[in-house]
Amino acid sequence: MLDLTGKVASFPARVPSAPAGAMAGRRRRLLARQGASVFLVDLNEAAAAATASIIENEGGTCAVHRCDLLVSASVLENGPGVRRSVQTDRTSS
Repeated sequence: MLDLTGKVASFPARVPSAPAGAMAGRRRRLLARQGASVFLVDLNEAAAAATASIIENEGGTCAVHRCDLLVSASVLENGPGVRRSVQTDRTSS
């Protein structure tokens, strides 16, 4: 098993036309179990928060940001907050 302590695993939202993937959720939880801080960026904040809750209940760390990655204005608006969250998480590890 890898030691990912101090690393940040960033996951953008799934493509809207793709089915919700249980495999993707398992990958996120696996990386958290290996010590990575998981960072979810999704348009569906409730779905991302549900995944974050599972990760945190298993003892992991997870941050969620709502952002539509297909709309440049949303990315530009949310980019600074995303960057701060990742930098804060990396320095607190």
